[in-house]
Amino acid sequence: MDYIGKPFSLTELKVKIKTILSNRRAFKEEQKRSMEKRILSALSSLSSPGDGNDAYHRLDAGLTRYGLSQRERELIMFLLDGKETKEIGAAMSISVNTVKKHIRNIYEKCGVQNRVELLNLFKKP
Repeated sequence: MDYIGKPFSLTELKVKIKTILSNRRAFKEEQKRSMEKRILSALSSLSSPGDGNDAYHRLDAGLTRYGLSQRERELIMFLLDGKETKEIGAAMSISVNTVKKHIRNIYEKCGVQNRVELLNLFKKP
């Protein structure tokens, strides 16, 4: 929030609006870069040489077997990392309710009842 005293100058108002918009753009870009880093980190941890790429292949196979979208795959990756609904929403720039809706859709597509069953589908045996 910002405060402009009355009477205010139109020039000052324009500068404040431009600054606010610029800050919002910079914040969104930073969130985007942060999400890209997290996704790359998750992908590299899923495909580390020691695990034989099992988790990654199971998740990749789930895209076709269960009809999962890329967004749902991304969400499952966050769940595999142990992220909570609120953290996932922040990382994906979506609301908590939207995250919950996606999770319900994933459960339905995969034929599971809860997070534990879902994670067991994609974790190593």
